[in-house]
Amino acid sequence: MNRLQAILAGASITLALTGCGTAESGSGNIQKKEDNTNASTAANTPSDKQGQKKTDASNQTESKATPAKQSDTESKADSANPSVRVMEKNLSYSVNGAEKKNTAFLKRSENQHFSMYVLPGFVLTAEEPMKDSLFVKGKDDIFMRIEILPADADWADIENNTKLQLKSVSENIKEVSDPSLSIPNAKVLEANNGHDIVTGIIIKDEKNPVRLTLFTTKDNDQRKAFIEMGKTILKDQKK
Repeated sequence: MNRLQAILAGASITLALTGCGTAESGSGNIQKKEDNTNASTAANTPSDKQGQKKTDASNQTESKATPAKQSDTESKADSANPSVRVMEKNLSYSVNGAEKKNTAFLKRSENQHFSMYVLPGFVLTAEEPMKDSLFVKGKDDIFMRIEILPADADWADIENNTKLQLKSVSENIKEVSDPSLSIPNAKVLEANNGHDIVTGIIIKDEKNPVRLTLFTTKDNDQRKAFIEMGKTILKDQKK
């Protein structure tokens, strides 16, 4: 029963009691007043209880809603900070067919505003504006060039440009299908002249678009090490 229904019910009781009181004596009038008072109290009581129920229900609703609001806030905070990275990461790879596992350490590039995990024996440095180089210590001709691409990159143009670079090594350019040389959302192209192996990797990721160019040789094949480190490249999302 809502408050309006309770008041109407109280009014009906009062009218009924008033009618009864008219037929009674003077002492009955006193009784009528008492009955009216009791009727008024009775009419108000359900309304008060109903109001209390509404208050309790409102408090329960607020109590239930609070955790959901906190959860939404935490979820948004997590989405806004997806790149909280630990300082080290174990990577498995191979060099010239020899299986290896080592701890890579988080490094940041101020040249292009990205971070990645770098294995011991490799050095990350700025090559020129918008290009970084990750090379083998003591063998700077064995390296991986890193280019962070714009979000609106023209992928067809980038692929054609990559093929032109590879043609300087060999006219025979092939698309690599070896799973151990793949990166999610990437196209891998390679040119091999029997000694030099140059691999172009175009990562078509809207939030993390990257082109990697690997310069290795038959006798010092670091492709899998470079690719495992390349998979960990993460562009600073605020940049």
